[in-house]
Amino acid sequence: MMRIAPLMTLSVAVALLSGCGGQNAGSPQATPEKGTGSKVAMNPDQVKGAALKAAQEFLTKVKAGTATGADLTSDFKRHFAPPELSTDNAAGYSEAAATSTLKSLAGEVNSADVTIVGVAGETAYASANGGTAGTTLLRVTRAGNDWKIDWLAVAPQAVKLTGLGADAPAGFTAAALANAVLLRKFRLAEGLLSEAGKATLGKSSFGNNFDRGALKNKLEELFANTTSYTEGKSSKDEVELQTTAKRIKIKLDGDAKVIGAIVE
Repeated sequence: MMRIAPLMTLSVAVALLSGCGGQNAGSPQATPEKGTGSKVAMNPDQVKGAALKAAQEFLTKVKAGTATGADLTSDFKRHFAPPELSTDNAAGYSEAAATSTLKSLAGEVNSADVTIVGVAGETAYASANGGTAGTTLLRVTRAGNDWKIDWLAVAPQAVKLTGLGADAPAGFTAAALANAVLLRKFRLAEGLLSEAGKATLGKSSFGNNFDRGALKNKLEELFANTTSYTEGKSSKDEVELQTTAKRIKIKLDGDAKVIGAIVE
């Protein structure tokens, strides 16, 4: 049954992340993926219905071990499955690795209890309870008349996700960033940053260039000693994550990309 979820509390030690999609590449609203069929405009209720069906079908395939990289957006795969062979470099991702990782999730997800928690344009935010690992977090974006998965997170069994905050894109991004860091998936965290965020959080110690090592160090510093958090005040441009030791403020731009983060 489709429903809109309320403001949530998150308890996290979360599992596997990936993605980018919607209106602007690398963000919760990224570059639209090309799909088949002529595109007909859809209102929010139609987007909810179509995205719900797509999320259920995708999770059914993951559970059965038949999901492949073709079910994912290209932007998503660039962070979810970076190139492994020289032949992957042109695409910017490994199709084989994307499929292999999805197959590793077989049995960990549930497709029966999917909730659409928010819609922004032709991108929908969803969660699914159940599965051996716990709640699954999804972002689904339209590609022509098709729908593809633009972010995926499978939480540990103890984590029960009930919503994504008052502003779904912002809450989704803040949770995704926290989860990526807690799982030490720093390449995935990178996919949530704007260019300004990369310049701020990933500034090289030897100049102004972006450096993945510097980003890793900064994110580890921000989330040090964090094993769980709850979402506090939330708006489209700032989300508070309260841990037992500190409050982390995630700052976002108009496309729900991370532009910075501070500890208070």
